[in-house]
Amino acid sequence: MIKFLLLSVVFLVTFKSQSQDYFKPIDSIIHLYEGKNVPGFSVRVTKNGKTVYSNQAGYANLEKKEKITDKSVFALASVSKQFTAACIVVLQKQGKLNFEDNLRKYIPEFPAYAEKITINQLLNHTGGLKDYRALAMLRGEDSDNYNAAAIKDLLTAQELNDIPGANWSYSNSGYWCLAQIIEKVSGQSVAAFADKNIFRPLKMKNTRYVTRPNNKLKNRAIGYQTDGTGYTASEVDEFSIGGAGGYSTAQDLEKWMNEMESHRVFGNAFWNTMITENPAQGKGFTYTKGLFNFTYLKHTMINHGGDVVGFHPITAYFPDDKVTVVVLSNDDDFKRYDILGAATTLLLGEKYKYPKAKANVATQEVAVPETVTIDAALLESYTGNYELTPGYVIGITNEKGKLKLTQMWDGVNLFFPPVKEVHHFAIEGATIIFGDFTSGKAATLRVVTASEDSIYKRLDKAPDLTLYDKYIGTFFSKSLNSKITFFTENGILRYKLGNEADSHVASPPDSEGVFSTSHGEVTFIKSETGSITGFTLNHERALNMEFVKQNL
Repeated sequence: MIKFLLLSVVFLVTFKSQSQDYFKPIDSIIHLYEGKNVPGFSVRVTKNGKTVYSNQAGYANLEKKEKITDKSVFALASVSKQFTAACIVVLQKQGKLNFEDNLRKYIPEFPAYAEKITINQLLNHTGGLKDYRALAMLRGEDSDNYNAAAIKDLLTAQELNDIPGANWSYSNSGYWCLAQIIEKVSGQSVAAFADKNIFRPLKMKNTRYVTRPNNKLKNRAIGYQTDGTGYTASEVDEFSIGGAGGYSTAQDLEKWMNEMESHRVFGNAFWNTMITENPAQGKGFTYTKGLFNFTYLKHTMINHGGDVVGFHPITAYFPDDKVTVVVLSNDDDFKRYDILGAATTLLLGEKYKYPKAKANVATQEVAVPETVTIDAALLESYTGNYELTPGYVIGITNEKGKLKLTQMWDGVNLFFPPVKEVHHFAIEGATIIFGDFTSGKAATLRVVTASEDSIYKRLDKAPDLTLYDKYIGTFFSKSLNSKITFFTENGILRYKLGNEADSHVASPPDSEGVFSTSHGEVTFIKSETGSITGFTLNHERALNMEFVKQNL
């Protein structure tokens, strides 16, 4: 007995020393959080079903000074999708539904096209439904405030994004439909069904689905976002389970990931269905039942991440290496793949490249840029407006001896200093060069960046501030039951969604009447007489949204 114990001690000491080597990268990141009152993360790694690393950094609750521990409960965002999919697989194994059943069988309020959308397509993001989160955004609203009835009304008023089964396109709508199917077939809420059939069998005691206003979880980590001056708590709970809604700890999720490897509780048939059967193909990956399968560091990785304000988790399983990793965070600026790489790269037998350390200006001599003085007359020779194409105009002004650049199309402006070379100026990531002087004025402005080398030509007259006035108006979408209003401000085309107070900028047109916006591409439609009658908006998750101009 004593000999056996000694051997065990030797094994543990040996593994511990090895694991310290494996996890130096992630330990170096954990160290950066020491003494800082900031949100953070929790990470757990297993090898061959055994925990080989577990650590945390930062605070779960900044206001209460509660640090993140292995008991901290995080919002899972879209990591939840694999559990919604697992519930469907359980129902299929129980013979209560078939993957080839059509959507309209369970939600008859959908139009006739839903008879061609199968449960399997909903699971794999090939059903062709518009994403309800994108649709709510185009209304100027937050889908987290929608209940199930509101989501159903919104979705059933839409045409399809794509032919069912034709292409892969990530859609939270498909997973909202799956949640409705689970409740209709089982007669239970998604939360209750998942608890009984997924979480309790795996003893995941701190994992559950939560909807607003019922979130009374103990040890809940608050999600935070920052504007650079401080942290603000985020609200992520929804009134209806869609593609998110789950909460868990890293320790609980480790149990799920180990089951993904061992198949001890749910069996081979369940996991074959979850991971390998009927996958959809994407660019460089396959997707099946709430899980991506692609190559990471030359290793097969089965994973899913999640993104809501304040939370950016990831779970990953490397089947060929028998390695799993769980990363949970409550910081909106969190880079999950940095942590994933630091926690697994050496364990996977790959080389880890440490980030370059930033110079400590307090202990090092810093080269001070040489001051360059420019004659006032030369500064004036640069001032004026420069055009790349209609709408793309840069204004250069002399503000008390400093040059100011203003992008006319979006109002962005900044001051920039000269460099030693004549006619050259520096902005972070860009060089501005004035050239082709005629009659004492620069005729061209050249912008050089890592991805651009453009020549703007001087305008002899002020830019036309009425260029986009023809697009002004209020436009209504019947399927959204909402409006978008376009207006101009200092010659810039702007728009408001629904009843929003804040406005957004439409970039100068890519071609006549085609504008890029942060909400998708807008293509205005003209009548035979040339007047604007409406537009089509294409967001990647909500295509061909039609808007008609009001009060023509």
